[in-house]
Amino acid sequence: AFTPPHKPDGAAVSSYHRFAMCALACAPHSAFRVDDFEVARAAPVYTIDTLAHFRVSLPDAEIWLVLGSDSVATFSTWRSWKEIARTTKIAVLEREPWTRAATEREVPPELRARFDDTIFWAGNVPVTISSTWLRSALKEGRPEALDALPPAVGRYLARHNLYGIPSRPSPPSTT
Repeated sequence: AFTPPHKPDGAAVSSYHRFAMCALACAPHSAFRVDDFEVARAAPVYTIDTLAHFRVSLPDAEIWLVLGSDSVATFSTWRSWKEIARTTKIAVLEREPWTRAATEREVPPELRARFDDTIFWAGNVPVTISSTWLRSALKEGRPEALDALPPAVGRYLARHNLYGIPSRPSPPSTT
């Protein structure tokens, strides 16, 4: 998103850099496509708007929304969440500590009723990494943070001195 609506203080880095990192992370995967719709709008964009954009720009595609279980647990706070749940298939990736049972206890009954109907659980090993942990670990210089990123994204962070990753000096000239 250009300006994430759920982050009142804004994003830690510009939408330009976030888009570039997403493109670098997806580049090796031919099945993935990165779209600049949210960044190009240069204003807060909500998921309902993004889904509408894709329905128009990809009329023959089956649109899925992929969310972490932590996001599903707070989904009822999203703008137009009932419409999203009614019109969109949602794939849920489990993230610690939000197991399916824990998530089911948090969501309203009308959302819970869609589990296994239009909301599907991926059955993955729970994801333990979060963007908050990653940003903090990068600022602390912890090597496992860079190991968690695609190499091209790590190089981008260093090149642009993002999240506290210092730019690497150029090697000395041999001439």
